[in-house]
Order: sequence, then structure tokens, then C-alpha cells
Amino acid sequence: MNKYDFTKGILDQLGKPASRKNNPKGSENINAQMDRWREVVTQPKSNGPEELNLLVVFTGTNIGIDKALNELRKSKKYGINFDIAFSWNGKDILDIKNIQNQLGARNVFTEVDKGKIGPILERVDGIVVPMTTQNTTSKLSQGILDDFVSTLLWEGLWRGKKVVLNLDSVVAYKGLRSKVPVMQQMVEEMIRKVEKMGVVTLYGQDYQKVLEETFCKNKAMKASYHTKEPGLSSPGQSSGKTGEKTILTEKDIMNLNSPLKVLSVPFDAIITPLAKDRAKAMGIEIKKEQG
Repeated sequence: MNKYDFTKGILDQLGKPASRKNNPKGSENINAQMDRWREVVTQPKSNGPEELNLLVVFTGTNIGIDKALNELRKSKKYGINFDIAFSWNGKDILDIKNIQNQLGARNVFTEVDKGKIGPILERVDGIVVPMTTQNTTSKLSQGILDDFVSTLLWEGLWRGKKVVLNLDSVVAYKGLRSKVPVMQQMVEEMIRKVEKMGVVTLYGQDYQKVLEETFCKNKAMKASYHTKEPGLSSPGQSSGKTGEKTILTEKDIMNLNSPLKVLSVPFDAIITPLAKDRAKAMGIEIKKEQG
């Protein structure tokens, strides 16, 4: 028997349902999990013209959970359905049942479903991580696949799924930015890396606009969500205050037609790492206005 046949034989045995005789203690839980999974993989995902199927992934932080749930709840009126997934730490510190009820999530996945990532991804149009940790971002940027969430995000990107990460907790660990410049630089490098991998980043604001632009452009919507695009002003012009923070992306820098080499943005604007790199390469100085 060669190594392949031997391994296949072991996997076949592991894949068989555990009988009460072989596993009298806890067999009810094992069978319940298997029955739940059979129900999941046989239930077709929604494919209506106004339906989107997103997987919301919760990692090991509860900072910003109320705001995230509120924003995601609002998104349901745009025809978005949710499945939810939890990391080991996320499962321990978050109220899974409450989150499932608030989002009306159809299915819940945890570390025990690591071997079923393929079918999970086939059910969804994209992935949203509303509170991303530095640990998750670091693993993704380095291709470390040692747990359910890191493997799920990597394989999702590998398959061409759109992935949105809220990086509030990444740039400000436990609400604080690092006082050590090299550590903050390491974080910015991680963010640059995942953006180059195709990740869509946001920083705690405008969830619905980001979801619409990322996932809904080619789908009919039950309602439209419109917000004024943040204006970029050249020196001598004042930016319009809309109550929302301006996000300056690499695309914004590339689309600038002004010959001016200084770009003024609101004092509280968020400038993505790729935007900084692109501005430097084009010889453009980004200057924040006085608050």
C-alpha cells in the first residue's frame, strides 16, 4: 500500500459518523454537529436578483461590536443575508446567540468547521470582518494558515472572493496608537500588504457605502444608499464638512488632475498606506488642514 492510499484510508475512516458503540460518551453532540453541517451544505444559498450572501467573521475582540452590529443590521434592507463565523477567541468573548439574532444569520461557523471552508465559501458572495485584530491582519499578510479564520480569509482571497476588513483595532491596538514609531510602521506595512492582496479596508465609518460599492454594483438593490463623496481640496479651497471622515485612497491620488504638488485634506482625514506611497512616488505632499 502506498502512502497516498494509506492516508486516504485514514481520512475515509475519520469521515464516517461515530457510532454510539465506538463513542458512547458525547456521541449526541458529534451527530448533532454532523446533522447541522449536512443541513447547511444542502440548503441552497439565496440567488435572487436582490440578494447578497455575506459571511461576517468575528475575531478576538469586542471593541466596536455594538456599532458594527448596528451598521450591519441596516445593511439587511439592501437585500443582504448573513452567515457568521467566529475565531476561537471570538467564540469565547462574544455572545454568539445574540449576534445571530441581531443579524438574522442563517448559519454559524466556528473552528470545528475548518475542514469545510470550501463549501462555506461557495455559499457566500464575500466576507466582512467588522472588528479585525492585529493578530488576524499579521497572519493574513504573511500567509500563516494555522487556524480557522486565517485559513478562511486566505482561501477566500485565493478564490477571488471580495474581503472587507475594518482596521480600526489594527491601527489603534485596544484604542491606542503605538508610541514606538517602528511598531506603528510595522502595522502600516501589514496594511499595505493586505491591500495589495486585494483586501478592501475601512476604518469604522460608512459600512453601508463600502458594502454597496464592494459587493452591490452589479446587483439590483431594494434601496439605494447615497452619500456625498469626500471632496479633496487644493490649497486655498476649503473642504465641505459632511459629518463623515474623508478617506484618501491610492485611487484618489492616481485620479488627481491638478498640477499642484500639495494636496490639502481635512484635519481628521484617514490616509491609507497605499495613498501615502502613491503620493510620495508622484511627488505630492499631503497636508492636513487645521482642525
